[in-house]
Amino acid sequence: MMRTKGLSPLIASVLLIAIVIVIGTLTLDWSTAIHSTLGGSVKNKTGTCTTAAVVIDRVYLDLNGSVGRIIARNSGFDDDSITGASIVTTKGLTSTNLTAFPIAMARGMQTTLTVNTSGIITACTNFSRAYVTTSCGVSAEYGIGESPTCTN
Repeated sequence: MMRTKGLSPLIASVLLIAIVIVIGTLTLDWSTAIHSTLGGSVKNKTGTCTTAAVVIDRVYLDLNGSVGRIIARNSGFDDDSITGASIVTTKGLTSTNLTAFPIAMARGMQTTLTVNTSGIITACTNFSRAYVTTSCGVSAEYGIGESPTCTN
C-alpha cells in the first residue's frame, strides 16, 4: 500500500478558493474606502452651471496710473462668481490682481475688476488680451480684433 504525501486536490481547491475570497473581500473594502474618501470632494456643477456665461464688455488702461480695468458682466442665466482676471501683453507678461476674489455675480450683474499693469503695459500697443474666469469654469476673452480704451 502506497501512502500519498501532500494535500488532496479537493482540499487544495477549497483552500485556494477561500484565500481568493478573503483577498477579494479585503481589496473591495480597501477600494470602497478610497473611493468614498476621494470622491467625497467631487461635486457635480452641471445643475448650477449649465447656463453660466460671462463676457468682457470693455477694457480700460490707465498708462500713467499703471492700472487696468476690466468691465465684466454675467450674461448667463445662472449666478456665478469671478475667480480671476488678468491682462496679458504682446510679450506674454501677465498683470497682477488688485481686486480681491471671488466676486459673486448675480445674473445680469456687471463689475469692474482692477489689475496692476505697472512695468508690463507702457503703451496701448502692448495690450494683447484680457481674461476673466469663473467658479463654473467659464471664461471670457477680450483681445482678438478688440482694442482697449487707453488714457495717459
